[in-house]
Amino acid sequence: MSRRRGWIFFVLGLVLALSTGVMVFMYLQRQNTINAQQAEQSALQKYAPPPTMPLPVAARPLEAGATLSTEDYVMKEFPLDLVPLTAITDTTMLDQRVLVRPVAQGETFAPGQFVGGQGSGLSQQIKKGFVLFAFPIVDLMSQSDILQDGDHVDLYITLPLKEIRNDDTEKDLGKATMITLQNIEIFKVLRTAKQEEGKEQGDGVT
Repeated sequence: MSRRRGWIFFVLGLVLALSTGVMVFMYLQRQNTINAQQAEQSALQKYAPPPTMPLPVAARPLEAGATLSTEDYVMKEFPLDLVPLTAITDTTMLDQRVLVRPVAQGETFAPGQFVGGQGSGLSQQIKKGFVLFAFPIVDLMSQSDILQDGDHVDLYITLPLKEIRNDDTEKDLGKATMITLQNIEIFKVLRTAKQEEGKEQGDGVT
């Protein structure tokens, strides 16, 4: 009887040991899986790509004078820290715009690349059918900032009148003022700027 009880206790102890071993093995396997997942997440976070934003870029080399259409640009992802400050992000600002300089394939667009855009030359901002003429002005109106961009003025000219006598002498007849051009639009007033030597440059109107 005592021998039989001994075998029973032995079998129970063996079962308990095996169960404990299985539980320990399963726990270690689960812990290894958790550790591997945590390591994978850490690696993904460490080497995750930087945040990006889509920008329109030239789909092909574009020549100066080209009028853009939807076929001339494609969207490309740019890292946020590499996005140019002047880059155009809204494609509605590109349609039917005329380039003033070539754009390479893959290059972003900026306002200064288009006719009338900020940073483009004055000659590119002239309205169709108009001409630009620049001349200096030094008078009370220009110095007091009365003239502004977009104003319309009449241009007068004052000339001295002289009479040439038979003996080749001249007689001063005073001055005459006449109108030369009417309703001229002032495109841009170039204000006085001081040079490094302290001298002033004359004002100008275009």
